[in-house]
Amino acid sequence: MAEEAKKDWSPAIQAAIDSGATTLYFPRLEKENYEMQDTVVVRGSVRRIIGMENGIVTGAGFAGTEKPAFRFEDGESPVVVFERFNNTYGNIAKYTFEQATKRTLVLKNLAYSGYRNTVPGGKVFLEDFCGDRLDFDRQKVWARQLNPEAKSDHADSFNIRNRGGDLWILNLKTEGPRSVVETSAGGRTEVLGGYFYPSRGSDKGAAAFEVKDGKLSASYTNQHGIFEPQVRVTAGGKTSQAGRVDVPPRKYATKVPLITAE
Repeated sequence: MAEEAKKDWSPAIQAAIDSGATTLYFPRLEKENYEMQDTVVVRGSVRRIIGMENGIVTGAGFAGTEKPAFRFEDGESPVVVFERFNNTYGNIAKYTFEQATKRTLVLKNLAYSGYRNTVPGGKVFLEDFCGDRLDFDRQKVWARQLNPEAKSDHADSFNIRNRGGDLWILNLKTEGPRSVVETSAGGRTEVLGGYFYPSRGSDKGAAAFEVKDGKLSASYTNQHGIFEPQVRVTAGGKTSQAGRVDVPPRKYATKVPLITAE
């Protein structure tokens, strides 16, 4: 790709993907970000995309739409790796990634990135991943060092949704005001180690975990003043909840060695 700054890098990125290459890297832009105005489709021969710590900015072309920045579709490689990008503040696109294929997707070393899948039944691995709007629909998900931070000023913002899938997380941290994980439709969620930090407070009545006809197993620490109740469970038309007073008390935080719900 040419290295000169552009207002819309989408056509150049798409051309590089469709060139037949298996590995793409983004040349370092010292004073600019890669700005995109339209969706780029990852397909064909590509199996690895390396950002070299560049920033991605989604511009006005995404305003008022549901378009993702990158859509992953069927291609030659059974696994696609996308890594080392920093999505800067001010992005307009709701979702950076859309997985429209059952082939495995690996997302790592990424900041401020949203995800959704439109084709159920695939696998996604996330490592060292920061961003809100992680929407998993009947997916198998493995995550390590996950940091969702939902925006308080976005009415449709959320952290993590697991609808009918299997979600496993090792080390989960969040600062946003929304519930951390919502599990529904028979989904199963396991969290091994978490820290929920009240940098911006939480929505009144928001539970750290919402379980709606699903299953949860979690161990974590919840800083006082952010989530109450800890877990809210809805099953068979009945709702119950566990609050801070129901788990071992600590001076500055609620430490939950293990809680299960279904």
